[in-house]
Amino acid sequence: MSESNPPEAKPFKDRLAWTVFLCSFFGAIFIATLLINKTNTEAQIDKVFSALLPLFGTWAGTILAFYFARENFDSANQSVQRMVNRLTPDQQLAQVSVRQAMKPFKRIEALSDPAPETKFSVRELKEKVEEGNTRVPIFADQKALCVVHEGTLNKYLVSKLSSGSPVADLSKIKLSEFLSHKLGNEEIRSIVTKFAVVKMDASLADARDEMLKIKGAQDVFVTASGSPSEKVEGWLTNSDITRDLN
Repeated sequence: MSESNPPEAKPFKDRLAWTVFLCSFFGAIFIATLLINKTNTEAQIDKVFSALLPLFGTWAGTILAFYFARENFDSANQSVQRMVNRLTPDQQLAQVSVRQAMKPFKRIEALSDPAPETKFSVRELKEKVEEGNTRVPIFADQKALCVVHEGTLNKYLVSKLSSGSPVADLSKIKLSEFLSHKLGNEEIRSIVTKFAVVKMDASLADARDEMLKIKGAQDVFVTASGSPSEKVEGWLTNSDITRDLN
């Protein structure tokens, strides 16, 4: 049977405060009792109580102020300590590996084929978006080809309508044609291939840094050693990277 731990000794300040209070309290009661016993008039008794009541009030106020002020100080000190110990956003990201945060390849809603540009059409891309996917990665034999964002697809459809030419059946427009289409002065291929690649043992801080190196990038693919020519093991978005920051 395990022995219970002995109770912790009270701090010296607590013992001293209570000793002073009790000695003063009972001392005052003793003196008051002697004075009352030697006093025969109510006026003199009133004087004794008038002298003692403020004294008791002062003692009680002093003790309460001491304990509550100390608790407030301890609470404030703990809050400051928590702020000091709190990790910065960079430190938080550095402690999380991409392996933990990424979406594994098998769970990615994507278009994947050895020859995706000739295999898939804009209609299939649009259907993926209509299923609730705001980003659709496209893989060539599990290697990252591009990531089409919903906004880019919508701009393409609007540009086709505003051109004045009749809109062809989307099922007849292959991805190769879609990727070569220009939005302004930039080909869609240039827009959707802005992504970073990191290795499996990289941290979220590494993933963020690599993503920020590419202007306009909002996606990071994870491969075994960080090479774009390797098969994709997982995928991170800019939202995934900052999701767990406190």
